[in-house]
Amino acid sequence: MHNTYSETLEPMSRKRRLSRIGLALSLLATLAVSSVANVAPVNADRGEAPSPTNVLAGKLTLGGSFTCFIATGKVYCFGDNHSGQMGNLEPLFRTTPLEIEGIANAEEVVAGDSHACARLSDATVKCWGDNIFKQSSPSTAVRTTVPLQVAGVSGATAISAGNGFSCAIVTAGAVKCWGTNGSRELGAGALATDLVSAVAVDVGVTGATSVSSAGNRSCVVVALGGVKCWGSGSQGILGDGNISVHEEPTPVSVLGTDSQPITGALGITTSETAACALMPSSKAMCWGSDMFSELGVVPNTRTGFKAQYFTDLNTGQPISDVASVSTGSNYTCMVRTSGNVFCIGMNMSGQLGDGTSSYSMTPTFQRVLGISGMSVVSTNRIHTCAMNATELYCWGTGTDGQIGQGKQENSFSATAVTPVLVPVLTFGTLAKKVVTDAAFTVAATADSGGAVTFTSKTAVVCTVSGATVTLVSTGTCTISAVGAASGLYKAATAVDQSFVVSAVAPTATTSAATSVQSSKATLNGSVNPSGAETTVEIGYALSGGTLVWAPAGTLTGSTAQDVSLTVDSLSPLTKYDFAVRAKNAASTVTGTTLSFTTTRPVGVSINSAAEFTNSKNVTVSITGPSGSVSALLSNDGGFTTSTSVALTDASA
Repeated sequence: MHNTYSETLEPMSRKRRLSRIGLALSLLATLAVSSVANVAPVNADRGEAPSPTNVLAGKLTLGGSFTCFIATGKVYCFGDNHSGQMGNLEPLFRTTPLEIEGIANAEEVVAGDSHACARLSDATVKCWGDNIFKQSSPSTAVRTTVPLQVAGVSGATAISAGNGFSCAIVTAGAVKCWGTNGSRELGAGALATDLVSAVAVDVGVTGATSVSSAGNRSCVVVALGGVKCWGSGSQGILGDGNISVHEEPTPVSVLGTDSQPITGALGITTSETAACALMPSSKAMCWGSDMFSELGVVPNTRTGFKAQYFTDLNTGQPISDVASVSTGSNYTCMVRTSGNVFCIGMNMSGQLGDGTSSYSMTPTFQRVLGISGMSVVSTNRIHTCAMNATELYCWGTGTDGQIGQGKQENSFSATAVTPVLVPVLTFGTLAKKVVTDAAFTVAATADSGGAVTFTSKTAVVCTVSGATVTLVSTGTCTISAVGAASGLYKAATAVDQSFVVSAVAPTATTSAATSVQSSKATLNGSVNPSGAETTVEIGYALSGGTLVWAPAGTLTGSTAQDVSLTVDSLSPLTKYDFAVRAKNAASTVTGTTLSFTTTRPVGVSINSAAEFTNSKNVTVSITGPSGSVSALLSNDGGFTTSTSVALTDASA
């Protein structure tokens, strides 16, 4: 929901603006550089748009005391909000990133002193925030917190924003600007006046590929990599070798130390005090003020106010590993091809990020502490930021919340911006398994780049160690994936995937009966449950009859296990059939039917000694096998006539 605010503001008079500029220049002379007006730098790369060399170019920008960046096509800002730079007017200071509503599919974002603009994928431009000079919308002078499409600008390929004006490269590389023109910022020979333009003004250049505006001047890269600038020429920032305070209403060429126009530039970055161009072979050339060694050249080797290469102080040769460059007020930062960030120049507010702050100049590049693997860097006057695909770090003055760490505090080394993006966790569907399948690995990714961890929500069916899933039993296995917070991204919401673990048919083998006696026997077999809970039965019957099944236990696991069942009350000298049967969720399996025959009862014969046969009474002592409970006593070998005798402890 937008909180909109509108008011009609009178344009600042030219006299008042010149007085303010004069005051800023005098303060510079006394080193009170904090009073210099804001810069609106950009990261120098071809066209200031995504490219094969730097897909994040144009995705990060620093305004007066606020920061904006693009992620997933949306624009987020934090810091000073007195002019509605946050897309609303509450609160006045935003210490964590806030999405700018009404912006989608943004490809580039730029910030002026107190306004911002975004170039969208349809090549239109929307701006919001301060509009006193119509820098946000040339058709009105009403401040707005709602991003407005800039009328008369289409086919935009790059944009920039200065103090009170904005510019865009449009069809055929033409450049249009709108807003204040007090220092000829609108170019094309336009009259120096505080009367703002009603429509975007054609600057008069063609073939432009990169544009950068700051303070009250702009520069563009044109055909063959030449660089042209217009507007205020104070401090030699126009690069034409002229340091006198002058204004150029039409673009002038930036000259090299040989007094010839430079060529081969790939991108351009400007500030209140200097400008730099990204050059071939990963080099950079800068021009303008070098009061605090912000041009990165060997001290005392300046050649007028013309473009010179960043120089290695040890070798005196141009630095040749520059991946991205941005120049702020009296300091400059670069990302080297290693991904490390280095800054040089004034460090009054800790904007160099080396853990210190002072007024003194730093004549050598200092590595920013606490970060690596960066892609782009953006500077301003009192704070600096760098980012890669998932991380954003800022340092320097943070009293307006422009560092984005949730507090209005300064930091003299890189500090991570509070996570605000919601990551998308991709965890693909898992195929069903059978319980005997081997352990397997799962994979999921978060677009944040954060680590993904896995847990099992059904430990009785499956377990997880790292990314390895081990199946335990049949049922439904549910694995939960969680992405850790990373850089600008919050922790990802857990994503669950479930799959069915099916049973495999068991195996059943019938083994020979053991301990066969006249009235009982032990029936044997083996069963492999095949990983699923399996019930076991053993059936028996008179040979040729239907087996009667009796339970023989419940098994789990994936190896063959012995089973047995002892049956009694059998008939002597009788043939029986038996088999083992196993049943789980997959199937019921019966082993081969085997047979056994019970034995005759244990008999007792009296020897033919006369003393026994001649006696009318014979005393018989019987000892049977262990566990015997009765015995048959007969006077013939065939037990035709017999008497049953009860046994106690197997004897009588």
